[in-house]
Amino acid sequence: MNCIKIKAPAKLNLSLDITGQREDGYHLLEMVMQTIHLYDQITLEKSNEISLECDCPDIPCNGKNLAVKAAKAFFHATHLDGGVKITLQKRIPHGAGMGGGSSDAAAVLKGLNRLYHTPLSTKQLDKIGLKLGADVPFCLHGGTMLVTGIGENLLELQDMFPCWFVVAKPEQGLSTAEVYQAYDALEEQQMIRPKTNGVIQAIYEKDLEALSRSMANVLEYAVPLQEIAEIRQTMHQHGAYIAQMTGSGSAVFGIFEQEEDAKECAVSLSQTYQQVYVCKPCKK
Repeated sequence: MNCIKIKAPAKLNLSLDITGQREDGYHLLEMVMQTIHLYDQITLEKSNEISLECDCPDIPCNGKNLAVKAAKAFFHATHLDGGVKITLQKRIPHGAGMGGGSSDAAAVLKGLNRLYHTPLSTKQLDKIGLKLGADVPFCLHGGTMLVTGIGENLLELQDMFPCWFVVAKPEQGLSTAEVYQAYDALEEQQMIRPKTNGVIQAIYEKDLEALSRSMANVLEYAVPLQEIAEIRQTMHQHGAYIAQMTGSGSAVFGIFEQEEDAKECAVSLSQTYQQVYVCKPCKK
């Protein structure tokens, strides 16, 4: 086998809380994360060197790309004398807080492990992934998970119950590092923090109303984009139980019980925003 194709799903943060900060500057996180049926498509072909081609001109195809970094990390860890040509069909919006880069990196690690028939365990892949980014270990697993620490602690949860997500991204993307810096600079204020245990319990009880009462993302306080509030308002007007930013933004998602309501909301949002998606949750 010289070629393999693999899907890299987007993720949403059903909750995101910052519980502290380590001495090295890394933020301690507590998140309930969910993969959704929106994918980047990745093709991996054996080669003598590492290269990347992408159909999105805004995505760097050099060593700054997480997919390239993942490939380099894989060959370093396995001591293999080889390479890979990565072809990336980009569908997950970037600068959105949807884990596109992290999911691409995870897909490259999993794909190369299969392509080169290497025996790297899940724990070994997680360890490599964590060095690439906090979301990569989760993206190696997917489904519905509680993620804590700096992304290294993963607890598999029950699959998200059937529902519909509408995701809309403002034209302006955001830098994860800059959003966290802005959060650190915030003065003490009354924040609405997620009730993480409440989110988990609502998932197990399949209670959409209880879920909406427990969800929150503290990074929203560090993102002053007016479009986020406007998208949230439109989603609520079309029957979303909850609408909030995912990750470090700028994408916003709403949760709907009925597919018809979700599609009507997406049509309304599409009149203003180019990147609007209707998706279902992925199972593990």
